[in-house]
Amino acid sequence: MERSITVCMLAAVLAILMGWEPEPVPASQIIQTRDYRVVAGDVTVPVDLVFDQFDPRLGTLLHVEAVFQFTEQSASIDYENTGSSAAAADIEIGKVVNYVGPGLLLDDQTSLFDAINLFRDRVNFGTFDGVFDFAGPDSFAFRQPTPAGHTLSATPTTFSPYVGTSTVPVEIVGILGTAFGNPPNLRVRINGDELSGTVTYRYDFAAAAVPEPSTLALFGIGTLVWLGVTVLRRPGLAPRD
Repeated sequence: MERSITVCMLAAVLAILMGWEPEPVPASQIIQTRDYRVVAGDVTVPVDLVFDQFDPRLGTLLHVEAVFQFTEQSASIDYENTGSSAAAADIEIGKVVNYVGPGLLLDDQTSLFDAINLFRDRVNFGTFDGVFDFAGPDSFAFRQPTPAGHTLSATPTTFSPYVGTSTVPVEIVGILGTAFGNPPNLRVRINGDELSGTVTYRYDFAAAAVPEPSTLALFGIGTLVWLGVTVLRRPGLAPRD
């Protein structure tokens, strides 16, 4: 009787083992995206984002790629000629966005950045009217007509800061700037702008090895056979002639 129960238990366990399926292997890619938006006046306002590190328990990190996208809109700058005569000035307006994070470098000494040109043209100014008001023929008001932006991808120079169970900080610093030639008596007032965008990090990795079902099944069968033989050899359970 005991022998029959033992054999039935072994058969049941074997059936369960043969029907076992391993958990899905972790994906070979992890993607994280963060959105941001900041409205700035005449000062630079940084944006701080946080991303999860790659958990080494998932496997081996092979590659890291960061994609930075930004959109500039509502840029506003005023100019005024304070000279005693009319003049023309070659004006250029641009937006520079710096990305500060582990390994985000263009070279050994330059942080990663992207830039777009918003305006480049010669502007005529009348003689100063005696009032510092950025209005009238002696002034020029730039108002960005349509949104403009750009996308940049980069690979960090080192992957070690991206491995762990903590977070990775990324700072975004947008700078609205202008440059101009003559006249020398040109006053500038930067009113501000709106900067928005997304930052995406992609981790490519080799997933940690998972035993094949057949390997586990063979190991389980061997274990069951050993247990069965051990049980059957106990006193009182030996096969009868």
